[in-house]
Amino acid sequence: MTESKSLKLQLQIIAAIFVLPYIGGYIYYSGVFPEHYFLFPHLSAVDKACFSYPLFIGACIFAIGVLLFFLFPSILGFKKVSVPIEAPVPKVSLPRWFWVGLVMWASALSCYVFQWQQPKLLINWANIPLFWGLTLMLDGWVYIRKGGKSIISDYPKSMIGIGVSAILGWLLFEYLNNFVLECWFYPIADLIPQDEFAIYAVIGSAGLIPPAIEFYDLQRTFKGHALKYSQGPKITWSKWTQNIVLALSLLSLFLAPFFPNYLFAALWYAPLAMIAIVLTWGKIWTPFTPIKDGNYSYVMLLALSYLFTGLCMECFNYLSATHILGSPNNCGEVFNIIEKSYNPSYWQYSIPLLNKYHIFEMPALGFLGYLPFGIYCAVWWILFASILGIKTDFENNAC
Repeated sequence: MTESKSLKLQLQIIAAIFVLPYIGGYIYYSGVFPEHYFLFPHLSAVDKACFSYPLFIGACIFAIGVLLFFLFPSILGFKKVSVPIEAPVPKVSLPRWFWVGLVMWASALSCYVFQWQQPKLLINWANIPLFWGLTLMLDGWVYIRKGGKSIISDYPKSMIGIGVSAILGWLLFEYLNNFVLECWFYPIADLIPQDEFAIYAVIGSAGLIPPAIEFYDLQRTFKGHALKYSQGPKITWSKWTQNIVLALSLLSLFLAPFFPNYLFAALWYAPLAMIAIVLTWGKIWTPFTPIKDGNYSYVMLLALSYLFTGLCMECFNYLSATHILGSPNNCGEVFNIIEKSYNPSYWQYSIPLLNKYHIFEMPALGFLGYLPFGIYCAVWWILFASILGIKTDFENNAC
């Protein structure tokens, strides 16, 4: 496939992600979307299908299987890999940006934890220094682990590019969230004007992918962990299989407005599958490419990267408010009511069928969604860079 044809296909798949759910919603609502359907931000939850114990039990079994795979890959035929002896890593001091990040992160988190009301500008926009402070600290840790090498020290332009790509990469999810009736919402976003919140969302979303890339880079410094998934079954995806997966992903996005209670998970797997397949057709490396040689390391470490990132973000989010238990909803479920918070970007979840047993604000099983999202972050950056003609070397750990 020529570069021009590959680029055309990449642009078409992005267009399909945006257009297909809109067409589905337009048909479902007979051309008239409900009032406030595309409102941003949404301040309250929409009623969803009630909690289902059979589905919850089935999802728990699946989650246990995933956990066992991560902990004991040998159960699926992975070979144990001996860790090669390498030369000692040069000892270096923590870089200056680590300390800058620490100040940013600690200041923003203090605003949340201690419920400060001033300075208003920092309080309203605290997630930006919070997320970027985390990124800088993680990069400083990588710098120490790699003896003076890291993304920021060696590839600062790539880090800027990843941040820019994250804006569209995350706002795409905010857009798709409308078609599954807001799986997440912002109950106190009206602390600031709506137009300011929109600007905040655009600028703030730049900090959502960089921490995951840093967690990925950090994991690779632990050689035993990095090599743990490098000798697995060799799987080659035929063109026919790729076509089927692509068709099902396209169909899932189109049907999401018809069945939001059952296809909400399409947000997490459909864009990832569609982009990865199109990149593969263009002969562009993705984290799935090494699977043909039995190397699952990229997929597994990237999946874990956003699980770690998500745990951090959910913790920061939860600490930014004090809570009381609300009254039961129409399903008899009782959830947190925010008693006090000055964080306009505070988010909560409204997940159909599984919205119980929360860790912070996230239903426990919702953390499964962070696994494919971590891979999506890398695939999205590779797509973004490919469209703009930016050279990436992700497979050699150079973003």
